[in-house]
Amino acid sequence: MAGPNDRDRGDALALGAWNTPLAMLIGATKSTLIVLWFTHLVEHRTSARVALAVAVGLALCLIAFTVLDVRTRRPAQPAGTTDAATSAVWPSPNERESGLRG
Repeated sequence: MAGPNDRDRGDALALGAWNTPLAMLIGATKSTLIVLWFTHLVEHRTSARVALAVAVGLALCLIAFTVLDVRTRRPAQPAGTTDAATSAVWPSPNERESGLRG
């Protein structure tokens, strides 16, 4: 007998890689409707709209820099292993402290 926590309930739509983008689109649409309708931003002057645009722009910058930071990190190496390609570019902490590289 299937329990309440079984994953094959059939009530979720399996979209694969589109799950996150679709959830973000739904969230952005809902937040836009809330900001425009319930806060009466449509009726406000231009300065309130500019403030909202700046806030959204800064939030997008933070998200973009976070994604960029995660994507540009090099993978960690297990202790005691060396890789010729990464050791030529990234000196070890001992080499930095002793000044072996110029």
